[in-house]
Amino acid sequence: YGIAPARRGRGNATAAVRALCEWARLDARVAVIAAETGESNRPSQRVLAANGFACTSRRDDPDDGPLLCWSLSVG
Repeated sequence: YGIAPARRGRGNATAAVRALCEWARLDARVAVIAAETGESNRPSQRVLAANGFACTSRRDDPDDGPLLCWSLSVG
């Protein structure tokens, strides 16, 4: 997800991720939702944490640098 700078801080990303999670819970084929955030991207980390995601690991990406890996069990 990405939010235009003028629209940030209004809960739009949190609401969008919440809606995605609600949809995923209705689909028996989905057991886990995975996400990654930049290690320094605190706003995205707060969005995921607010929706129940847990930070499970860290990895280095050659293009994006250090990333935190998140997951949420929905099934």
